[in-house]
Amino acid sequence: MTKLYNKFGYLLIATMFIALAGCSSDDNNNVNPYPNDDDTSTIGNYFNVKSGKVVYSTNGIEDDNPDVVLYFDDYGKKLRCENLNNTQIVDEDANLGVVLYPEWMEYYSTPAAMLGSAVRGIYHFTMDDLYESYKLVYPDITKGTETIAGKSCNIYKWSVAGFAKYENAGWNGITFLYREEALGSVQEWRVKEFSEESVSADKFVIPDGY
Repeated sequence: MTKLYNKFGYLLIATMFIALAGCSSDDNNNVNPYPNDDDTSTIGNYFNVKSGKVVYSTNGIEDDNPDVVLYFDDYGKKLRCENLNNTQIVDEDANLGVVLYPEWMEYYSTPAAMLGSAVRGIYHFTMDDLYESYKLVYPDITKGTETIAGKSCNIYKWSVAGFAKYENAGWNGITFLYREEALGSVQEWRVKEFSEESVSADKFVIPDGY
């Protein structure tokens, strides 16, 4: 197996801390056994769903707007995120954190806890927790509901005067929509498919050939 240590790995870690937010639902029947109570940051917290597959459509992220596919198990302690250029795999209990580059059949290793927190930091819901503080800064913020991929989400909309408009929505701790409109351009992640299916264990290991 080959490890890839280069600028692509470090760039990935930097860009993965882009803040996305989402929403939750009052009908959550799952109890998160990993509340991470000692961490006041939302990055690092776990999902409120045991396992599943999420397919995001994207717009304005890459020239050809590829889908992003997220698999997770054990409330997000196991993760697999597939995008156009690479695949991130995390198994925190096995201390596995890797970024696969299929084009070169190589991978980059990073601490599992750091990579896991970074991936969840992108797709983990935060806006229900942040709503009251956002109201102090963005007085035009609104809260509503919208059905996305069959789930009833809380959705938040606000603007930065003369600069940008934002929308964030999601369900049970998982981001279902992030939209940013600024300087004449739009970037959007939106769930197009969601299932609470069991995920095969082989999704969270380094494939043969690397």
